[in-house]
Amino acid sequence: MPELPTSNPKQFVQGAPVLHVQDVLATAAFYRDVLGFACDFGDDTYAVVWRDNSAVHFVKDGTSPRGIHLFQWVKDVDAYYAEILDRGANVTKQPTNQPYGIREFSVSDINGVNIISLVKISSPLNNDAMPFSNDTVVAALRKLVATRVPGSSGGFVIFSANDREYVQFSLEPAGLMLFWPAEGPAVPARDPRVTDLLRELSFHEVELRSKSDRPSTLNYRAYVKLSDGLYGQFGDDIELTERFTTMAFERVFGHLTATLNSQIEV
Repeated sequence: MPELPTSNPKQFVQGAPVLHVQDVLATAAFYRDVLGFACDFGDDTYAVVWRDNSAVHFVKDGTSPRGIHLFQWVKDVDAYYAEILDRGANVTKQPTNQPYGIREFSVSDINGVNIISLVKISSPLNNDAMPFSNDTVVAALRKLVATRVPGSSGGFVIFSANDREYVQFSLEPAGLMLFWPAEGPAVPARDPRVTDLLRELSFHEVELRSKSDRPSTLNYRAYVKLSDGLYGQFGDDIELTERFTTMAFERVFGHLTATLNSQIEV
């Protein structure tokens, strides 16, 4: 079983869910071989897997679990994603910066349980309310781009009028990447107004060649629709990014707000 956490908690040492599954050994093998857990106890009726301070129990049942989500806080989301992707994990959501300060991805196990790995994003550059204008959007984008480390992914910027109306971009090696979530915004990614706006700006839709491909491989002015949302590559074109942002608030959300919140994190 896991050793005690080094954080020396005052009382609670660990919590562990017990999942009812049809095939205990196959499930434990998936968590071991794909997700990198250890398994030091198990038979065809009950098994326990663990990794660091996280444990999951499985008990044999005639039905599979339904509506279950497992949240796992990790230290390096992208490193863990790369690790299990090489082992054939069934990715249901690629690593994504969320507007509430979390970077996360999710995979599905052999029983359909959604496993979400996440980490808190730190080091905010600013979280300012500012007048909505072309100049202030450009200034925020330039501030983000200035943090770039060549060849690596960086931070992100979120422009928001409120918690349901926002446009966000991450800083990828190829440039500024739009992510429009399938769920969360007042206007989700499936709304045709989002893709109509991209096409008006000369974007074209593509498909990823394989499950191992990531949206960060998109070329300039290309976009792809995945289960978790829409991704679009703006490259280093700050003017184009500003135009899309302004037009999105005006024509997708239906208004231009007087005040815009700008949150930049790296």
